[in-house]
Amino acid sequence: ERVRVMQQGRTALAVAAMLFSASCISWGASADIGEEQGQEPVYYVAVGAVFRDEDAFLQEWIEFHLCAGVEHFFLYNHESSSKDHEAILAPYVEAGLVTLEQALCDIHCQVPTYQALLQHHGSKCVWLALIDIDEFLYPAEPSTLSLSTVLKSYEDHAAGVCIHWIIYGSSNHIEAPRGLLIDNFDQRSPTIHPVVKTIAQPRRIARAWAHNHEYISGWTAVNERFEPVPFDTASGEPLSELPTPSASLLRINHYRVKSISHARWRYVRDSTFRLNDFENPDVFPDTEEQHEEWIKRWDAGGMTDQSAAVQYGDCVREGLQRRGGQRGFMTEVRPHLEF
Repeated sequence: ERVRVMQQGRTALAVAAMLFSASCISWGASADIGEEQGQEPVYYVAVGAVFRDEDAFLQEWIEFHLCAGVEHFFLYNHESSSKDHEAILAPYVEAGLVTLEQALCDIHCQVPTYQALLQHHGSKCVWLALIDIDEFLYPAEPSTLSLSTVLKSYEDHAAGVCIHWIIYGSSNHIEAPRGLLIDNFDQRSPTIHPVVKTIAQPRRIARAWAHNHEYISGWTAVNERFEPVPFDTASGEPLSELPTPSASLLRINHYRVKSISHARWRYVRDSTFRLNDFENPDVFPDTEEQHEEWIKRWDAGGMTDQSAAVQYGDCVREGLQRRGGQRGFMTEVRPHLEF
């Protein structure tokens, strides 16, 4: 009987996945940013993100990117288990720094949500980065540079700039430590990861993807060295990995694991997605054994790198205190910050 119920559940989820795929096809058409074409950009640098149950990290992530030069955030909640994020984000919404909306689709909603973001808000931004809450984007050095200063040199030459991951691990934290993430997690891989995320000019995007995009005729993305990143005609998708990674000007710290307890909590959080037929154990491991292998693979170390904390730690703390302290909610794996 238990097997029969599970099979019925998987069948229902498979149908949901088919419906999701159909909706993604309809949302995957070229972005019609002309809906607000007459509007002059309001923000030079903005960020868009889809999130789910990231209460403990939302404020630090926002304050960090404000310090780096981001002016506005378009945030899309994807079925968080509580409404705590609304209280956490309220000061930022009231200050005009955050636009909070609901994500599209029930499963794997990033691409259609990004497409809707481009359609509804793309014309408001000169540059828009589509990243996750565990990704911290900033100019590599020196700390006196802001994102807008760096991006000015690319504005007339590229539709987007591909920025490589630098993978951070658990830094030997079994349980989640108190304090800033950028202070506590300083152990990373010595190598630059080939995978990129892209900060792009919405008016030059034809179709949004998760890591890179398709661009209108005559435009392409570049890496930080101004080398063109061609569209991969073989796969029919924009390139998401580049052969010669570098992060001397722009970088994304990717805190994928955080503490070991958080990584294991993440397995429970993502259980919904494992039940549909999404065949990618690197994103949604199917079993606890696969998940432990996932943790080992992404628990990067071998090099101490405190650049994020050195460049922005004081600024982040000042921002949190100015807005009344961190308002995340304590759990055994996601404590709020204490100073």
